[in-house]
Amino acid sequence: TVHDNIASADLEHPSDALKILAQVADRLEDDDYHGSKQTRSNNNQPQQFRPSPWRQGPSPSKADDYIHHKPFQAGLISLEMIHHLFLSYKESFHPFFPIISRQTFDPERLPWLSRAQPYLFSAILTVASRDNERVHQICYDHMKLLLSMIFAGSDANIETIEALLVLSQWVSHDPPASVGHGEEDKLAWMYIGNAVRLGYLLEIDRTSFKSDSHEDPATFNRKKLVWSACYMCDSQVSVRLGKGFWARGPGPLSGSRASDYPTLQPLSANEDDWALIFQANLELTKIFSNVHDILYSSKGYNWKEMLEGRYEKYLDDFRICTRNWNDTWGTLICSPRLKASLLLTYDYLRLYINSFAYQATISRAMSFQRDSQHNPYGPIPLINATSPDARFIYEAIDAAKSLLSTFINFVTPETLRYMPSSYYLFIIYSAVFLYKVKSTTTMTEEERTGVRRMINQTIERLQKASVGANHMGSRYARLLQLLWRKAP
Repeated sequence: TVHDNIASADLEHPSDALKILAQVADRLEDDDYHGSKQTRSNNNQPQQFRPSPWRQGPSPSKADDYIHHKPFQAGLISLEMIHHLFLSYKESFHPFFPIISRQTFDPERLPWLSRAQPYLFSAILTVASRDNERVHQICYDHMKLLLSMIFAGSDANIETIEALLVLSQWVSHDPPASVGHGEEDKLAWMYIGNAVRLGYLLEIDRTSFKSDSHEDPATFNRKKLVWSACYMCDSQVSVRLGKGFWARGPGPLSGSRASDYPTLQPLSANEDDWALIFQANLELTKIFSNVHDILYSSKGYNWKEMLEGRYEKYLDDFRICTRNWNDTWGTLICSPRLKASLLLTYDYLRLYINSFAYQATISRAMSFQRDSQHNPYGPIPLINATSPDARFIYEAIDAAKSLLSTFINFVTPETLRYMPSSYYLFIIYSAVFLYKVKSTTTMTEEERTGVRRMINQTIERLQKASVGANHMGSRYARLLQLLWRKAP
């Protein structure tokens, strides 16, 4: 059955969760066609909605002529809209990934920025226009033209890397997207991979070492921040996809401190300390990288480890690392949206570590069942508190519940709309993991009801955060509904 296949399927990375959802979509989408119409009607923006084109205002001022951006020059986007999008990016998107200089958002510098840093200029417009379908398509079409020039060998510099990293955090794609196949991380993998290659080409990886050159401090600090972001993004997307890292050699994950990133320091007491938050994320990424290298480095290796049960020491060590991180950073004071982003990543790390034991227990049970002469095709025995890995499995369940609870209680739909795509995937992975757990572990009726209520609230939040049926929140909410509608 569908449920048995899902219960026995691998679930090591968010990409595995997306494959499970794709399987559900392939099998159930046709049967549920009529019900899907009601789901789409609940979205904030109907599928056929097209925002009205902007009306031409007063004649452009002389300053307008200095904006070197083809959609603007062709009359497809107004100067007012450009200013609005830059302000929107600064206030809503930038705090989650603050690698761009504050000066970038100075309205008086926009004409210069459009000429001197066209890739970054266009990337900001592309990301910030996500909620306006007409404008976004215009910006994205132009961005793809610029990307083709990069990949064809046009001159590139550090702003090109910044643009690629920004695009990797908020991935755009041409509708209609094939649901459930993880286009977001596939494209992010491509953007980040090219950013890393350009980083090596421009030799900004040398900033991993202490500077002994006489390079301008502002230039050096910009390079160091961008290379740190490259390394962090590469590690994170590799973990989500279960692939090897691209960035090699000495990295910024060891020994970097908030003081190494002066451009992220707060300018007033009321601002978030982005430097501290960046350091906290770097340290989480270091743990993710070590877990990936030791537990998930190759299918053959981790399969052997699972069958032989030689991983308890690793899991215990990593659990200590995560607790130490939480002791250090769990009390960090910052704005609710950034605090929530740290907690979501922390809980996903706990889930990533401890779910290895769950997958190992399922793998051993399936192997034993296949070798059994009595009932090789029977159901997998339910996992309970007497299982050897019960302490790890129950912590993985707690991590998944905690992640969804943080999402439901502390992340508003408006906040989620601006968060990087990776947080959506953490949420989806947790929901799919709980489905598998509900199918394969002993749970009281009260626990089952609580999990189902949490899933329903998660789906509702994803829908409320979506603008249009093609938004990733809407698409994955739809697939979670299909998955959970007949949950055992």
